[in-house]
Amino acid sequence: MFQKLKPYKTLLIILSLVFGIALLAVGAYYILKLKQPISQSELSFYDADGSIVRCEIKPNWFVFLQENCSQSEGQKILSNYKSSATFTLSNSLNDFFTFCENEYPAITYQTIFNEQIVSLSADDSNASIKKAVLFIAEKLLMRCSEVIKGRLTKVGFENAEIIYNQQKQSIRIVAGPVKRVDEFKNFITRPAQLNFWETYTNHEIENAFISADSALRQHLFPEEANASKELFDNTSDTMSLQSLASEGSLAETTEEAQWAAARNKNPLRVYLMGGFEPKFNANIPIHDARISYVAWKDTAELRKYLEMETVKNKFPKDIQFYFGDADDEIKKLKMSILYGIRSVFNGNKALISGEQIETAAVDFDPINGSPAIMITMNRYGAKVWERMTEKNIGHPIAMVLDGKVLSAPMPTEKIMGGRSNISGLFSINEAYELATLLNLGALPLSLYIEEESGK
Repeated sequence: MFQKLKPYKTLLIILSLVFGIALLAVGAYYILKLKQPISQSELSFYDADGSIVRCEIKPNWFVFLQENCSQSEGQKILSNYKSSATFTLSNSLNDFFTFCENEYPAITYQTIFNEQIVSLSADDSNASIKKAVLFIAEKLLMRCSEVIKGRLTKVGFENAEIIYNQQKQSIRIVAGPVKRVDEFKNFITRPAQLNFWETYTNHEIENAFISADSALRQHLFPEEANASKELFDNTSDTMSLQSLASEGSLAETTEEAQWAAARNKNPLRVYLMGGFEPKFNANIPIHDARISYVAWKDTAELRKYLEMETVKNKFPKDIQFYFGDADDEIKKLKMSILYGIRSVFNGNKALISGEQIETAAVDFDPINGSPAIMITMNRYGAKVWERMTEKNIGHPIAMVLDGKVLSAPMPTEKIMGGRSNISGLFSINEAYELATLLNLGALPLSLYIEEESGK
């Protein structure tokens, strides 16, 4: 026979059941909420007490030229153009052509621009190539105007004033009243360029880093490098990238003498903090696209060295270096992760980009439950994704958004159907914003706000 429960025990059981049901209900609510299509209210910037935003948006034509000039002659001319007295951020494409005509009167534009921007033939004149480039640039800017209009409509400003000025090569908008003005401006000008790249792993380029470090040392400190060349050559072939990085990496120290000594010895690898030592399974390398942690304060200096011809010549011609966020614990130490991607088509076009995305929706990462983006590709993208994942089974594929690596998952089998899950340490709000931007389409040009005013 069951013993009769005391009243207070009965009450505790009832309260426990009610509390458990409430937790389940709240969890179900948020799961269903995240699974729902993105609504305007989630990203509304409207506020009756906010500011009227008036701003003139212009393209950064220098970035456009960087992406569409050849890796050899064109990039050298661009470097000289940027360092010239006439260069400013607001320069137009015509300013660049004027610079070329004045400083390089014998140059042919066929040696400057990639074939992907214009269809070149042997008898194309400079005048015809210039006309074609300006025509394409105008079309891209008009597309930017359409994308911005779509973004404004999505967040509740369908009556915003949008003026495309062909002569000034600018887009003027008047919208409001707006809350969170800085976030609003970032939302309408964010490129939202998503690309999928094959990668180089730490196994594949550790020797290139060792050679590049030696070359940079010779370039920066020729006398010291020559004095110890024999010793350096003997160690560079036997010690791994990560062991040397750990030995010489003193980027976190405050002792100037120690830092100078480490930099003189390994001027490139001194910035590599390690963390992703190459691993093996039964003598078979386990591929990891993460090369090393790098302190935030050192990323600009490291990037500068990696772009030097002396250093670049030691790496594969198709490699490009990108940074990505670390997890929250490493972020507290103010460090990012360095990756190496395999570029294609002269470096300016990925195998899969946002152009192949049909839909994007907020989802959950199946492993850790954090917010993620589920994307569906069009037929072309699905076929390329199937081939790409089949080719890279056991080898990471980097997902890069606006020049930053979100993640680099490793396919275990080919993925059919054109669906993929993108994770990247998003907050819920960031996931909603990114999904919205991907659905509305990327901006084909890098934009900046030249002038602005508010109420």
